[in-house]
Amino acid sequence: MLGELSYSIYLMQGIVLYCVFAIGPLREFALASDANFWIVIFIVLVALVFVALAMHILVERPGVEFGRKLRGERQDLVAPMTAHGMHLTPPLAAEPTSGP
Repeated sequence: MLGELSYSIYLMQGIVLYCVFAIGPLREFALASDANFWIVIFIVLVALVFVALAMHILVERPGVEFGRKLRGERQDLVAPMTAHGMHLTPPLAAEPTSGP
């Protein structure tokens, strides 16, 4: 599950951290002691997973499906490509060399 959410977690971590620490009383609580800081970080972690899950379901999945539909409609116009963006062409046959 976290593997599917990893990109959403990556994108949302800064926003969630900013939003949580923008709340004055929560920021003051976190900075009061090391234990309080780790309690807030745990809360941030839980919130981040839920926010990332929502973004994955509401944005990422529909975007991937839209891309697949778009690609499927235009498949006849696009040349087949590899993962590296290079066109697939059959390898050239090696020319036989004559020995000495």
